[in-house]
Amino acid sequence: MQECPVGPFGGASDFAFSATHLLFHAKDPHVNPAWHTRTQVYLVPLAPRSGADAKPRAITVGTQGACSSPVLSPDGKRAAWLEMREDGYEADRNRVMVYELDTGARWGATEGWDRSPASIVWAPSGDKLFLQAEEEGHVKVFQLDVPVPSGDEATAASGKPSPVTLTTEHTAAAVHPLADNLLLLTWNSLTGPSQLSLIGIKAPHSPNPNPSVALHPLASLTKDLKARKALSLSLIHI
Repeated sequence: MQECPVGPFGGASDFAFSATHLLFHAKDPHVNPAWHTRTQVYLVPLAPRSGADAKPRAITVGTQGACSSPVLSPDGKRAAWLEMREDGYEADRNRVMVYELDTGARWGATEGWDRSPASIVWAPSGDKLFLQAEEEGHVKVFQLDVPVPSGDEATAASGKPSPVTLTTEHTAAAVHPLADNLLLLTWNSLTGPSQLSLIGIKAPHSPNPNPSVALHPLASLTKDLKARKALSLSLIHI
């Protein structure tokens, strides 16, 4: 029996829908959860052709550790999730895994990257992902191109594009792609609460290989209040 959301803190990020499929992750029912961190990612058609077809089908390799953040591309042809490689190792690095529904190809998209993303979301085109990951004291937004593999690219870790940094400061959260080049997100810092902003992304121009990014704040309920407040050093006693 598969249980989703995954306890004790599971939620809507444990499953995803498309027009044709349900994607979710759940504890592996064949191992003792007290000794294993493994969760499997399952795919279920919304219009099964038979009773057997209606059963959840695991699309993970089966020996991995914990999985999280399963997402389906807008066209429903690609799945992605975060996966820890070693079962039982709770501090393992999250890797981005991609699964092609048409061919059954499964491949790691961030094998050579040393960051550990906490969540992922597809761009509307379905050929890139936006990641949130900690780096140098901030939670940053990254863009990862994930072209459909051909030939031996489905199993080769080398040659894959590396994630590109889109934000460089503060803590980003709740990233929602409005277009491939436009993100709606909230961000906060040690000196300010969450603010709603847009991020515009422009294609890179030589010699800079990275895209240019513009942050456009939309609303701040505390901007005027913060401007009127200050911490007086005379009130601090050490």
